[in-house]
Amino acid sequence: MKTFLFWLMIASLSLAQQKPTAAGDTQALRKELETVYQTWRNSMLLKDPQAWSKITAAHRQSIVRNRLHSERRPFPQAVFQVPAAPPAIAGLTAVQIEKNGPTAKCIYFGKVDFAIGGKPTDNLMIIDYVMENQSWKYDIAEFVSLTALPDVRAELAKGDLSYIQKTSAFRPTGIVPPVLAAVPFAKYIGKVYVFCPGRSVKVTVNGISRHTFGNAKEAEIIIGGLNDGANAISYESKGLPGASGNEALCIRVYAFSQINGVMPVKIFEYQVEEGKKPITSGSHGFKLDAAVAQKISGRWCMPTLVLASTSPRRRQLMSEAGLDFITVSSPAEEWHDESIDHISLCRHNALKKAAAVAPEYPDAIVIGADTLVSLDGIPLGKPRDEADAFAMLMRLNGRSNEVCTAVCLCLPDGSQHVFHEISTVYFRQLDEASIRHYMTIVYTLDKAGGYAAQEHKDLIIDRTEGDFTNIIGLPMARLLSELRLHGIWNSTELDAAKARQTTACWSLWITTVSKIIDSLAKISHHRKNHHQA
Repeated sequence: MKTFLFWLMIASLSLAQQKPTAAGDTQALRKELETVYQTWRNSMLLKDPQAWSKITAAHRQSIVRNRLHSERRPFPQAVFQVPAAPPAIAGLTAVQIEKNGPTAKCIYFGKVDFAIGGKPTDNLMIIDYVMENQSWKYDIAEFVSLTALPDVRAELAKGDLSYIQKTSAFRPTGIVPPVLAAVPFAKYIGKVYVFCPGRSVKVTVNGISRHTFGNAKEAEIIIGGLNDGANAISYESKGLPGASGNEALCIRVYAFSQINGVMPVKIFEYQVEEGKKPITSGSHGFKLDAAVAQKISGRWCMPTLVLASTSPRRRQLMSEAGLDFITVSSPAEEWHDESIDHISLCRHNALKKAAAVAPEYPDAIVIGADTLVSLDGIPLGKPRDEADAFAMLMRLNGRSNEVCTAVCLCLPDGSQHVFHEISTVYFRQLDEASIRHYMTIVYTLDKAGGYAAQEHKDLIIDRTEGDFTNIIGLPMARLLSELRLHGIWNSTELDAAKARQTTACWSLWITTVSKIIDSLAKISHHRKNHHQA
């Protein structure tokens, strides 16, 4: 079960991830448990470590300690560095209170107020407790937004608890988790990121940090952090009911800096494209080398950037983006085969161009790119001659065509990363004279499809969709995003990052908007499945 410590939560969590309750607990139990929560809340408000440790369950303290150490934050001082104060339970309705052996759970319904502005609406708050030495201790609290479940919210407002009562996960487990062994203060902060639609994925990093992801796009802190040099990762993947088995899968590890403005560095990736079968389990080693350590330390030494192309359009795009690079002509010959789909062809050529240059620049990031125009799924390369260029433009006349630009990054560690972007170009309806006039003012023989979107485009193009730089020859927004992951910044970003180097470290705890959306989607999915059952 994935949960977040209540004092670190300001976002919604999935109902499917909660452990709610059944009815019938006594008022005496309720009063005892609410006294425990009030004592814990007071310890947070007063920032009292001694009071906090006395009222918080031992296993929860070990989880908090290990997480803070993994973020290079002091324990217990950082326990009280929270984005919002724990809300009071006064004014909320206790809809379920249940005890199961050494565990108990209270569920409240009402306007849960974090005092961060806005007008609170009716939602759920769930608090777990465990028994230690014959005394109840606070374990964890969870806030559940019902925004995506208005029918459940309406049922609860009427006193109808059927949804809670029918869900076994809303009951205390009866099992007290063990106290975790302490991890040392991490040398490097790490996160594991998993994108696994239709799959359940278990990941273990360095034999310590264990993570479970289900049908998710999530990132979690690596307990124990990352080590200098060798690190290890293992994973197991299995399909979920109803999945096709052909969904994409991505597992990554990032090293994070504590300096504001320093981008995280990707140091491991296992990725399977949609439509391909993943290896269901595996173990890999990866390194956090001196170059990565230098990047996340905030020292501004970047690897050399090599553009394996003499295309003036690509050189111009990279220069305008503020990148510092050198240009090398790639000896690779472009491969053209109309029987191959244009995306695969484009990606293959981009990889060939970069790979042909990379051995000469082993410590650099080498960029290879290829652009193809596709009409009705058939790739159009560069014209052989003017007659071929005219024929291509006549075929494109009055129609839409796709432009695919693929990019390959050959990295200093020997790995290759290929990606592509698709844009659409809509041609105007032209006569032969207009096309021949266009050919007299634009050199078409070095351009895929025989036209240039950046030169006199109004003569032939009605409109475009997608990244316009992708049509010119390099998808710059995507390229810059990918380069940042590998320590390459443009001049503006570099200057801004240097200026921010001494600012306070930024929090890694706040739940992202995508996490909230994913959680609400899971709530809705769980709700639908429950009704179908």
